[in-house]
Amino acid sequence: RIECHWPLQQSCIAKTANMALAAGQPVPVYYSSDFVSMDQEVSDLSAPKPETRWCLLELPKEQLAALEAGQKFYFQELSGAEVPGNGFAALCTNNATFGVEFLENSNTILIGKVEASEAKADGEGDDAKAADKPAAGRCTIFAQCRGQLIVKPEKVDVNRVRELLAPTALGQATAADAESTRMFDLPALQYEVAASPEELKKLLQEGPYVEVEGKWRLLPERLEREVLDAAVTIVTAMGWSPEAVEGEELLKEVQTNVRGGEASVPNLAVLQKALTSIAAEAKQSEQKPAAEAKEAAPAAEKADVAPTVQDTASTDAGQSQASSGSSKTLALDKQKMTLFRALQLLREPAQKVRDRFQLPTPEIKPSAAKRPRLAAKSAASAGGALQLDEFTAVYKELSDTEISSEDLMKILGIRAYVDEFEGTIHAIDVSALPRDPIERLRRLFELQSHWRPERLAAMIAPSLAGVKVDPWLLKQARQVFVELEPGTELRMLTKKFG
Repeated sequence: RIECHWPLQQSCIAKTANMALAAGQPVPVYYSSDFVSMDQEVSDLSAPKPETRWCLLELPKEQLAALEAGQKFYFQELSGAEVPGNGFAALCTNNATFGVEFLENSNTILIGKVEASEAKADGEGDDAKAADKPAAGRCTIFAQCRGQLIVKPEKVDVNRVRELLAPTALGQATAADAESTRMFDLPALQYEVAASPEELKKLLQEGPYVEVEGKWRLLPERLEREVLDAAVTIVTAMGWSPEAVEGEELLKEVQTNVRGGEASVPNLAVLQKALTSIAAEAKQSEQKPAAEAKEAAPAAEKADVAPTVQDTASTDAGQSQASSGSSKTLALDKQKMTLFRALQLLREPAQKVRDRFQLPTPEIKPSAAKRPRLAAKSAASAGGALQLDEFTAVYKELSDTEISSEDLMKILGIRAYVDEFEGTIHAIDVSALPRDPIERLRRLFELQSHWRPERLAAMIAPSLAGVKVDPWLLKQARQVFVELEPGTELRMLTKKFG
């Protein structure tokens, strides 16, 4: 982690800015006594290049203005390197993260500072003609660059966050492990992760992470599903109203029914985080307290008053508290609870689900024979999977509503995908996919060989920053038209090579 701030070269910039240069007037140029050349002889081109001591950094206007205003930026290594220190670098500002790329230039690039000559600075020189001319000053060259750094928007290094928090994950680490393993609070994570402070806070708030006694812990997907399953079952069995569930009572019941008990779900905050996917949306009238809490921090800064710990906690938890009315009352969405129960069925053997809901064994779709011979075996051929039509029928029975398969897929979003050849539906955890878009695309094509463009774009979008998804996919994948039904061609994307 390397700190970068504007005052490092402010003295040089100030002297240059105070010295007016006239067009066409020669300026004497000198090399600084500590100048180091980056040039190489033709005979030495095979030898290692001299280490660059200076480099130009090209920044967007917004970030340049922030740097000039006194903000500190940091260079941080992105995860994924085989050897620590050999990975790609990222530039982290207060509110954005950028990947860094070096562009080498074969031309000689010299950096110098212009100052008034000593004679002019001391008021010497009584030549009348010279007085009418602007001061030429002198330029001192102090550095030579081999190129420049450019920045491109980069996503937060989610993999690094998971890597740091995995050893102390809830439900997996024992009390002894948690005590012997390093745990991370927010400042420690900011130091270790390639992310701006604002983006990191947003990631922790929206992702599977929860703060327990001042330290951040990972909430594994398995534990989250177990807590959700227990909570939905308990609320239904107890006959509680989903719109107003007593948090402490539900917490005690969940601790009794999940593996690890209190160690897995130590407090109400962990329970609330696990139930995020089935929490009811806050009503517009209830969002005002959260908005007022978020405005309290900037107002305190303007008044030179630091917010208290209680104020900060209430600001961070404003949205979740606003959705429930109070921190001890949970508001759950009945439709989301039904959707969760349906998704859980996708993880069970298909025949078991068919027997439970008395579904007939489906016929093999004719389009299944058109699957490419070199494509990986699908889950359906490996051990059976529910057809999309079957899953829609199950959801209708669970929710007691009428819905089409297309509308159901819109509700599911990126939580499930459909094999167009087999007609089967499968659950997927997008957060477990690689952060790198190329690696993520490779992993998705390992799941199935052909994707509908709109569904593949939705899966890839979380890994891209500052790049339009559709043009990127056209460069990385190959477009084909498949006739799954006679007379109807479906546009799909597949691997570009192989």
